[in-house]
Amino acid sequence: MKRLLYSIIVFSVFKVCPLWAEEMQCPLGLGYGNTKQSVIKQSFSGWLAYERSAGHSLQDVDIYEGNPSKLSGEYWFDVSENDDGKLKSEAFVDLTKMKDPWMTCSYYSTTVTLNKPIPKLFKKCFKVFSRSSPDVPFRFENIRCE
Repeated sequence: MKRLLYSIIVFSVFKVCPLWAEEMQCPLGLGYGNTKQSVIKQSFSGWLAYERSAGHSLQDVDIYEGNPSKLSGEYWFDVSENDDGKLKSEAFVDLTKMKDPWMTCSYYSTTVTLNKPIPKLFKKCFKVFSRSSPDVPFRFENIRCE
């Protein structure tokens, strides 16, 4: 009887609090050989095109209103890089003000992006930028949604 009661409680907690079971994180990379790029029309006289193998590590994460692959999405993060000497900067998006929020993951050395709708259980996403010194631009560091 205790085991059945324990199972019901555990099931209920995961059903009521799906945040524990789901996380909004981009894959850190696409790996080697998982994308395909080519020159469609060979119009470069004397030049041969080939695809070199490249790793594609995570470059940036953006939040859009609507599916960004349909070119109707509206970009929501707008971070101004302040020059006050900070090495970290954080911006957030209030997802409760969006009808259809999507996360887009972009990667180095490719135009391929991964896009995913953000579940309604998330209310805000925080995007963290950092830099090595005050005289260089901020770069994406990570994102977390809660």
